[in-house]
Amino acid sequence: MSLYQKYRPQNWDSLYGQRFIREALSNALLENRTVGGYLFYGSRGTGKTTVARIFAKAVNCTSLKPDGSPCDECENCRAFLEGRMIDVVEIDAASNNGVDHIRDLIERSRFQPTVGRYKVYIVDEVHMLSRPAFNALLKTLEEPPEHVKFVLATTDVHKVPETIVSRTQRYDFRRISESDIAERLRFVAKKEGIEAEEWAVLRIAKLARWGLRDALTLFEQFVIGGKITQSYVENRLGLVGEEFLRELERAVALRDSQKIFELSSETLRRSDPMKFVDELLSYLRDRIVEVGVRSPEFPLLSDFFESVSAAYPRARMSPDPMFVIETTIAKVAFGPVARIAYDVAEVQSPSIKVSAGPRFSRAARAETGDGVSVKSEDRTSPTEIAAPPPETIEIPPVSEPPSVSVAELVSKLRETPRSAALVQALKNAPKSAFSDVSTFLVSAKNSFDSSVLSKPESRTLISECLQSLCGRPVSVKVETAS
Repeated sequence: MSLYQKYRPQNWDSLYGQRFIREALSNALLENRTVGGYLFYGSRGTGKTTVARIFAKAVNCTSLKPDGSPCDECENCRAFLEGRMIDVVEIDAASNNGVDHIRDLIERSRFQPTVGRYKVYIVDEVHMLSRPAFNALLKTLEEPPEHVKFVLATTDVHKVPETIVSRTQRYDFRRISESDIAERLRFVAKKEGIEAEEWAVLRIAKLARWGLRDALTLFEQFVIGGKITQSYVENRLGLVGEEFLRELERAVALRDSQKIFELSSETLRRSDPMKFVDELLSYLRDRIVEVGVRSPEFPLLSDFFESVSAAYPRARMSPDPMFVIETTIAKVAFGPVARIAYDVAEVQSPSIKVSAGPRFSRAARAETGDGVSVKSEDRTSPTEIAAPPPETIEIPPVSEPPSVSVAELVSKLRETPRSAALVQALKNAPKSAFSDVSTFLVSAKNSFDSSVLSKPESRTLISECLQSLCGRPVSVKVETAS
């Protein structure tokens, strides 16, 4: 017997992650106010069928526990546990989806239960029923016999007709948190005498994607000699590991193209490309949560995550998915995104020495089309026209542009109310940098961003934020999209 079957919860206490549903159903059982139809909706592995079985056992139990759980000791409970309870019927709607199957079910439901108080029909994947089958079920669900309970389970509630949903009591099952899954895995490991490394437990809980059944299945696969180790899990799954991903993040931040492509080649040796993308996205998501939105690292990590996510479907369809991914990573490293200070060439002009030429009196100069001519009779005295020694005019060096990054500007703008559209337009801009000492140039990506950035109040707000950051007046120039 597999672990997920062996450790399937048999009462409300052992049910993980569905507190509200557990409380609602147990109270209904204790107060004898159960209804004829239930609809359980949730992703796979969240406990829909398990809860339906606990409910079916409890509704026929002759001595419920104070918390509404079945006693597992009365004749009805033992018959259920041993598979002898013929009043509880499970149906797979994926393979029994025709109208004839439902008509047969409705016909048999009219008979009184053989052993228990109620007949319980558990219809799994009910959204797979055909339209005529749903129509045949409508009337029975609206006015079911007093001795019948229907429990409908589905992973796609949008495919269930509203007429069916309105005739049932709906419960939405939440995804089970990684901490709850890890706790359950530790419990199973202790019961089975398995020595499991904490890293391996946490990694399996993450890989299960909020499904406890999938977590127990993975857990069982990785048990070797009564142990589960980190190295075996990484090798078995073809994972590159967190240290490898941190090294890739550093290479992107430093714009080290050689290192990026070296790591890409290493990825092909160690992991499947699409599995690597899944691992990379999970790592980037955790890093974003770790650093927070106000961190200087956030713009890089956010752009990295969004770019790889956008490339995911293209990689799946490509004959060379790793090439799509590595070029995407290179574009993140070298693309003009609002994440770090742009490379601005240092503008440092040397002192310029200018020699003054001969000086003439203002009255002696006559403007002509060809330049300046001096009449002989208006020429000043030889003393006056004698040129003095070359005069040196010192022009001070030009200051370099302020070292204010676009990330700092975005962070400053976020502190201002109603600046979301402006922040997004600035982040979308292919170029945002100081064009000279006191001018900040923004190139809009499209016409919509141009309209946002070109507003006087937008330019004023950017200018005020830049002045606050660099301590000098700054003018803002916007290049509109063509």
